[in-house]
Amino acid sequence: SKSSESKPIVRREILKTWHLAAASFALILVVGGLWYILSNKPYSTERLVSKYYKPAHPILQVRSVELNSDDALKEAFSFYQQSDYVNALKYFNSLDNQITAKFYSGVCYIELEQYEKAINSFEFVINDKDNLFIEQAEWYVGLIYLMNNQKTMAIDQFRKISGSDSYYSNQAQEILKYLN
Repeated sequence: SKSSESKPIVRREILKTWHLAAASFALILVVGGLWYILSNKPYSTERLVSKYYKPAHPILQVRSVELNSDDALKEAFSFYQQSDYVNALKYFNSLDNQITAKFYSGVCYIELEQYEKAINSFEFVINDKDNLFIEQAEWYVGLIYLMNNQKTMAIDQFRKISGSDSYYSNQAQEILKYLN
């Protein structure tokens, strides 16, 4: 009987098809899983920046009664506290070569996404070599490199920070884990 002989052959073919389909599905899962693991680091540079970047707190507490003052730094900080970075910059930049003004102008430039100007302000602070803002300025330079997707320069900057006794050395080491 020909039909009874063809049933085992058909079953074998169906079984082969199922095994082939299962193996193909398993292969797709493995390849997809590997691709996901290798391509999806826990943090993108945008997420790293949003995790670690915070605008510097102003060093002066400006009260409304002080707004009539002719002191450009107080005026600058008044605008800075209101997140009016354009007007804050006008006052900070009027204080030519003053370290505090240069540092905060750098933060204003970051907020306005003018990264080259920010780096120039921070490099002025860093090159002074004798002020309280050097560590923060170096930190912001590294973050700017991340913001600009300049990964190699960011890695160099964060290596420098992580190898120092800077307040930011542990955070720099964390960032380097994600970038390497």
